[in-house]
Amino acid sequence: RESISRTRARVDQPHRTRAVIAMLTRFVVLSHNLMDARHLDALLPRYAKLQRAARRGGGLGVVLLQENAPFGATDAADAVAAALEKGGGAWRVARDAAEPRLATLYDATRWRA
Repeated sequence: RESISRTRARVDQPHRTRAVIAMLTRFVVLSHNLMDARHLDALLPRYAKLQRAARRGGGLGVVLLQENAPFGATDAADAVAAALEKGGGAWRVARDAAEPRLATLYDATRWRA
């Protein structure tokens, strides 16, 4: 389908269609080691700021977290997802019971689990 779209783009509206394809496929991936949630309180406000700044690169689409640990009533991944939502999007956490210290966060307005 993408090759058909690109072929049509060359014939009909080359710049406009390519820009739309780029907007749909570009996003930023963040990988972060939470270090067992040490100093996470200080980092949480920065996630919303990063989310807003990442829009230039197509927006933050996926966040990979290592060393997820208990934090407050839930865990660090939930706290990071809530902080990211302040910068925009609807952030969800995907977990695997076999690897509880790893978490993948994704913007549900862009991806489905």
